[in-house]
Amino acid sequence: MDFSNIEEVSKCLKRFKERSGEVRYYDFGNCRFNIHIDWSTVIDEFDGEVNFQSAAFLQGVKFDGIIFQNKVNFIGCLFERNASFQKVTFEKEVFFGLIGSSANFSNAKFNGQCVFGFNDYNHSILFSNSVFENLLDFSKKTFKGNTWLNDCTFKRGANFEHCEFQGKLEAWEISCQSDLNFKWANFNQKVNLTDLKCSGKANFYGAKFEGNGYFYNGQFKNLDIDKTVIEKRLFFLGSEIRKITRESARIIKNEFLNQNNRIEALKYHQREMRVYTIELWKNLVKKKNLKKKPRIISDLFILGLNAISNGFGLLWSVGIIFYLVSTFLVFHWLWSVIPYYSELNYWVEYVKFLSPVHKMIEGESLPLSAYIIDALGRIVASFGIYQTVQAFRKYGKF
Repeated sequence: MDFSNIEEVSKCLKRFKERSGEVRYYDFGNCRFNIHIDWSTVIDEFDGEVNFQSAAFLQGVKFDGIIFQNKVNFIGCLFERNASFQKVTFEKEVFFGLIGSSANFSNAKFNGQCVFGFNDYNHSILFSNSVFENLLDFSKKTFKGNTWLNDCTFKRGANFEHCEFQGKLEAWEISCQSDLNFKWANFNQKVNLTDLKCSGKANFYGAKFEGNGYFYNGQFKNLDIDKTVIEKRLFFLGSEIRKITRESARIIKNEFLNQNNRIEALKYHQREMRVYTIELWKNLVKKKNLKKKPRIISDLFILGLNAISNGFGLLWSVGIIFYLVSTFLVFHWLWSVIPYYSELNYWVEYVKFLSPVHKMIEGESLPLSAYIIDALGRIVASFGIYQTVQAFRKYGKF
């Protein structure tokens, strides 16, 4: 059936509504619309199933504000000109095939399953401010034009695994209440994910960023950017990341260093070391090869000592506390082996002991253990001072 004016469309809708049956069926399959049609001028709500399979809209079409109460089928539907679905509500399943023009789904609500059957999309597509109640699956698709996902809400996550974005991806202020998957995605141009809020795992494992990627002020429960290829820069300033892998922390650290932001780089250096420490503990428990355990124990000792002595080179206050506490413990041990300790002033001698070049407590018949403990104290005091100085110099670390 061909439609050449809006009156013909209106009469066809009237016939569908007059049919008896529990569920109405609006069948426009294989129809040709030779006019630009704005469906809001003839109907507000489709109260039954709607079939546009293999239909052709030759002059553009607008479904703005329409409510689809039941399943909708656009498989094989041809959109020769721009297709607008702004403020549309899909209460149940909706199926799309290839859309041959730019499409605008801004402020749309997808309350049921949403399936886009195309593999390559040659035009720009907009989903700004749209809400998806179910998982949105765009995996293994190619977007050749610009893609807008800004201000979208994904209630059950979104999957863009193995996607290629040849145009820009504008996706600021996304709210994702489950996992957001861009694993192995390829971004040919700029990616804007500023103010992203992800309550699940944000997975960019193996993704390739050929242009700049902006993650400003993001809130991530779990972020994975391991194995990513970064040809320009990624920007994470202001982002909060609760859980991160060691490799991801290292990548973000290096990105901040490339941007000459040493302060933020130091934060991720600390997180990198903390995650590495946890990895070593797990390996120590699981490792069956006993030959590797001494090396793991050695690394754990060094990392642990750096953590408690200056917070991996970042906390001068921790360095001072470590210096005072460690020297006090060694001094108290020394004090306990000196036979005439009651004749000396404890705190005066302790203050002297804080210096690595202090004089040994004078007296006759000091036991050998006193000299050994004193030597240990000099080492501890020197190490404590060095670690404190290193923490004070943290901004010159890289």
